[in-house]
Amino acid sequence: MGKPKYSFIAASIRNHFYRDYYDSINVNNNIPFEVIFVGPNPPAEKMPDNFIHIKTDVKPGQCFEIAARAATGDYLIWAADDLRYCDGFLNRLDDYNNRLDDDKIFITFRATLQGNYVDAGLVFDTQKPQSPMIGFGGLFRTDIFHELGGLDKRFFGSFADVDMQLRFMEQGRTIFFPPDCIFNELKPHKSEKRNKTLLLYRCNTNNARPMLNALWVRPDGDVSKTRLSEVEAYDDKDIMVKDQ
Repeated sequence: MGKPKYSFIAASIRNHFYRDYYDSINVNNNIPFEVIFVGPNPPAEKMPDNFIHIKTDVKPGQCFEIAARAATGDYLIWAADDLRYCDGFLNRLDDYNNRLDDDKIFITFRATLQGNYVDAGLVFDTQKPQSPMIGFGGLFRTDIFHELGGLDKRFFGSFADVDMQLRFMEQGRTIFFPPDCIFNELKPHKSEKRNKTLLLYRCNTNNARPMLNALWVRPDGDVSKTRLSEVEAYDDKDIMVKDQ
């Protein structure tokens, strides 16, 4: 396929999902891409050459940072191993990206959970009509991601992508929602919740949302247009082997 244009990056654990995830990208697609999954469980079967798995036991947010650093594509796409993309997803996304041709645009997607749209989650705070629209995951230029300092290590998993989108908006960029670039998120099987590896990876959402608010919500309750503290970036030292 040649040098990838798009790098799908994810923290991953459910290796029996990897093949279906990869295949959903490939439906009606002719755009060069790579998938970089980082986590404790290598693929359960042989995967194509443009599927890269990096084995580590560190926390999910750190896995995303590792994946982003390893990516060779011009664009990063935030992902998860339990997503399934609509037919022709990458071709459609590439078409929008080419037509927009603007590094001030952050492209994000519509999502369904078990086939049901979850667009309410696009609003930063549903109780405040003036809240910015924040998408699920998204596509952003790799060089800009690194210019902004990568992910903030205080997010173990949840809301790291939301923080990144807000940081893009802080730089004067806007979010674009393609109406037909949709992914479906699967509901994990109940037995997986008892898996020790999964328990290690489960995000503490109760801690993540207050952290997001502390960085972006002013004392008066409104969302700030500028981040309220500096990014705490991951260190290079021991990033593969030690939680930061």
